[in-house]
Amino acid sequence: MTEASKTTAGRAIVLLAVAAFASAATTRICDGLLPQLASEFRVTPGEAAIVATAYSLTYGLLQPAFGIAGDRYGKYRLILVCCLMSLVTTAACAAAPTLDMLAFARLAAGFAAAGIVPLALAWIGDAVAYDVRQTTIARFMMGQISGLIVGQAFGGWFGDFAGWRAAFFVILGLYALATVGLAFELRSNPLANGAPSRTPLSAAIATFADALSRSGVRALMLAVFLEGFFCFGAVAYITTMLHFRFGLSFGHAGLLLVAFGLGGVLYATFARRIVPRFGETGVARISGVLFLIAFVGLAVSPAPLYAAPACLAAGAAYYLLHSVLQVNATQATPEARGAGMSIFATSFFLGQAGGVAAAAPIVDRYGAPAVFIIAAAALPTLAFWVASRVATRGVSR
Repeated sequence: MTEASKTTAGRAIVLLAVAAFASAATTRICDGLLPQLASEFRVTPGEAAIVATAYSLTYGLLQPAFGIAGDRYGKYRLILVCCLMSLVTTAACAAAPTLDMLAFARLAAGFAAAGIVPLALAWIGDAVAYDVRQTTIARFMMGQISGLIVGQAFGGWFGDFAGWRAAFFVILGLYALATVGLAFELRSNPLANGAPSRTPLSAAIATFADALSRSGVRALMLAVFLEGFFCFGAVAYITTMLHFRFGLSFGHAGLLLVAFGLGGVLYATFARRIVPRFGETGVARISGVLFLIAFVGLAVSPAPLYAAPACLAAGAAYYLLHSVLQVNATQATPEARGAGMSIFATSFFLGQAGGVAAAAPIVDRYGAPAVFIIAAAALPTLAFWVASRVATRGVSR
């Protein structure tokens, strides 16, 4: 890749990171708002969690359709379309008069944003050589991680300051910024506006079928499903635990979740050193140890401030493990990365939706610490299983 190509690719990736920022903030915005939504709509936190489940459900289910469309019509172009649709659906969330209407608007928002991150990763897979792809993805993830922080941590703060609807208006502004930037880049950058493959629908379906016929790809999809199920099935209720167990305000409870995002920032910052030194196998094993420390710490935390380092460890663990799974996913279907990444993202977000829904009755009956203990057992087991597969042949092969 020439220096000029590196510059234009870098600029395109920065704008993809802006779109990922908005998408990630949308994905996790309701985590910090669950106690407030439960109070306003007079339901339990588990019942209010329908707004998180609804988003993850459509976000996950629509990934294959966006993967096919991205390979056929152009990944960068379709990301812009997703941002435009997200402007409308986020406005609908802000205006929802009831919990049912908010859940419906979140269903639509999940559909609108579904293509942004997986298609961005697929575009990076097309444009960036494999030997530097994991560190490039780590830099791209800075946008996604920052959005996660805004969504998880500042959602509750905005809710305390100006009501939960204000949090969605902030997301609306983020999507507007991403839309303008992507539209400009699409007009001016040849890499962003490259010719789509025009892959026939039958060929795209054959790609899905071929990928799913491979035991390695099925193992990868199972791994990322379980990661989403156990990690975010627990993380979604951290704010709820801090509010009801320690009496923190919605804003203060949400702000402690900054530590989860900061764990991801630490990984992204030091990925260039960590990955070459420990390799994918070592990275996965480190994540397992950190998951155990994090969720046991959250379960037994005697005071709110003890939850901050536990959240930091959980964030670092998640991004360490997820980066290993992501880079393997970019090689699952190199001939059609949009399709391959969409299968990966579908599994991940269906796992999130299932995890939040499965945890809801446990949280309502036994409290959030019970869910944290389950995560503390399941996630290290998963991480070491991934490490063993990577050590022998790679997760997706």
